[in-house]
Amino acid sequence: MNNPLIIESYRFGRMRISGEIYNRDLIIRSNRVICPWQRLKGHLLQVADLEPYFEEDKPHILIVGTGKFGVMKVHETVRKWCGGNGIKLITCKTVEAADKFNMFQKQEQVAGAFHINC
Repeated sequence: MNNPLIIESYRFGRMRISGEIYNRDLIIRSNRVICPWQRLKGHLLQVADLEPYFEEDKPHILIVGTGKFGVMKVHETVRKWCGGNGIKLITCKTVEAADKFNMFQKQEQVAGAFHINC
C-alpha cells in the first residue's frame, strides 16, 4: 500500500486527512477520500449507502464512525451484508473510529465511513 491516508485530527464537523481538511461526511478507501458522502436516510446507515463504493474491491475491515455523539445508527442489514462479503465491521463514535482506522491502516486493507457531525 503506497502512502496510506492518515486521519490527523477529528473534531465536530471537521476531519484532517493527510494534510487536507474535510467538513462533510466521507468515505476513505483505496488511498482516496470520497467527500461528500450522503446517506439515503441521514442518520441511518443502510447497505445502499455503502454498496456502490465497495462493489469491485472489498476491504477486509470497514470502520464506521457514527458521529461525535454516536447519533448515526447502523441498520442490521449492513452487518449482514458485511458478514456475507467477508468484511469485518467495526462501529463506534467517530473520534474512536478515526484512531481505529489509523491503527488498522498500517496492517490491513481497511476502509472507513465517517459521519463527522452529531
